[in-house]
Amino acid sequence: MNTMKLKPNAIMFTHNDLDGIVCGILFQSVIGYGAEVNYCGYYNVDEKIIKVLDHIERRTNEHPQIIISDLGIKPETAECVDRYEGEKILLDHHKTNRWIQEKYDCAIIDEEASGTLLVFDYIEGIPDRFRDFAIRVDDYDRWVHAYPDSKRLKCLFYVLGIERFVDRCLNLTNPIIFTESDELLLELGEEAIERYIHILEKGIVIYELTGDKQLGVVFADRYQSEAGHELLNRLNLDAIIMIDANNRKISMRSKPHTWAKLQNVLVVGDIKTLQWLNLITKVLSYSDSIKTTKIQSSFCVIVDNQITLDRLHKRFVFRSNCKVRFSSRRGYRINSSNSRRIS
Repeated sequence: MNTMKLKPNAIMFTHNDLDGIVCGILFQSVIGYGAEVNYCGYYNVDEKIIKVLDHIERRTNEHPQIIISDLGIKPETAECVDRYEGEKILLDHHKTNRWIQEKYDCAIIDEEASGTLLVFDYIEGIPDRFRDFAIRVDDYDRWVHAYPDSKRLKCLFYVLGIERFVDRCLNLTNPIIFTESDELLLELGEEAIERYIHILEKGIVIYELTGDKQLGVVFADRYQSEAGHELLNRLNLDAIIMIDANNRKISMRSKPHTWAKLQNVLVVGDIKTLQWLNLITKVLSYSDSIKTTKIQSSFCVIVDNQITLDRLHKRFVFRSNCKVRFSSRRGYRINSSNSRRIS
């Protein structure tokens, strides 16, 4: 596919993590700070895209360019984008979105580059001063870590939030050079992350799996990438599942190629690991079913072909009107010698 030369009324939809936010920064560096950027989560990207495209079709005969970066979309949304008469491009790097490229000419899926780097390569007119910035974000997002300052950029993003981070990066000649104020904020941010990881380390539950594999499960509502990889190393885990009860999300981190191996070990009934996790994610998405501010989860782990039921308890209770029912009490009970808690 050829590169895209942006027009002033172009519209971007991008992920609301560091990689996606910097896609928006690069986009705005070409056509101005006022350019329309829609920061999306996976839970609302389809709704946002369809709403904007519907508004365009009803409002005007103009068809602004549509750029979707660092995000996957549902089949029905992809069909809607494909029918759109204006110029469009989808730039992503997640393996799960290969099907979009296979079916639609407007999509580019490259697992060897982050969304930021794809935007830098395929969108014309991005100032060259952002090249090193894009490389650092790619280094962090794909967990290459060839550049120590890439991790610090992510920390600064956490501290500043989206709007302040965007302002900072657009107004600096070189966003990878940290100012004196940045350094102070980074010191505070790094201390906060370390304190949070220490809390998670004390509360994690570790499962001993077939083949001498170890799986950690923990509640975590922030710093998932930093916490996940740090706990993998500190506790010598093969994989970790982090449950964000407040935002109804599950994050997974593992050593290279571990998840594919664990799919043959972790099973609930006849449901393989990833299918099971998708089920839990769907249950957590029933926001109308939350009767109180509490949450709970139960995990079935097959260890040596025996299903072991361990309940992880938090001080919250989650109730769902679907067939999968959860209950909990404060604290938790370990029913198997194959699981343990770090104290």
